Amino acid sequence: MSKRKWLITGVLIVFLLLLGVIAYWFFWPEEYYEEVHDLKQTFSGNPVKEMKIGESYEVEDMVFQMVDETHFVYTIDYSGYANQKELEDTRWIMESEDIYPEIFVAEGEYHRKGEDIFIKETRGMQIVFETVADVKEKKYAVANEVSYAATGYNPEPQFTKKGKHYVFDRYLLQMKSSDSFEKRGKLDRYPVYSSQEKLPESIQQLLTSYKQK
Repeated sequence: MSKRKWLITGVLIVFLLLLGVIAYWFFWPEEYYEEVHDLKQTFSGNPVKEMKIGESYEVEDMVFQMVDETHFVYTIDYSGYANQKELEDTRWIMESEDIYPEIFVAEGEYHRKGEDIFIKETRGMQIVFETVADVKEKKYAVANEVSYAATGYNPEPQFTKKGKHYVFDRYLLQMKSSDSFEKRGKLDRYPVYSSQEKLPESIQQLLTSYKQK
């Protein structure tokens, strides 16, 4: 076979493979995203095979920790601006002056069912800083309490094993009764990685590390 025929054959194979990937994504989007996340777990970070009490785990922008046999805490930190200019640049890009450094922390209860972990938030707090300097000096402007309805656990576990590693599933839920939800769909799936970040055991413990201006 001539070089030209080999080249045409190679291009045709690549085209068919791309067509197959697009068709797979179009007809089975949930399975496609699961496969992509599995590949991310395989080739990056330290994917978690076991989740233990007292150890921290990273899920996208969330750091999660099981405090004891029944309670957990997690933080989502948006306060890590290098300097005030970086914050101002972000405001300019997003066309909003209402962007401030902030830390969100939540606590709640969890239970295990085999290797699956079900969680439910019971209290949250949004800690807002006026400037980047305030973050470094641990002086916040306001702490907004976030209330959660006294409901039961979600019908599906948030932390579950996919193959050998844990993943975190985020669902679209609809209230079914005063203490239960109905799953309406899956929003996304995230790999779970080990984290070296130390978390407070509660919202109150976190607040003791800061002072209000």
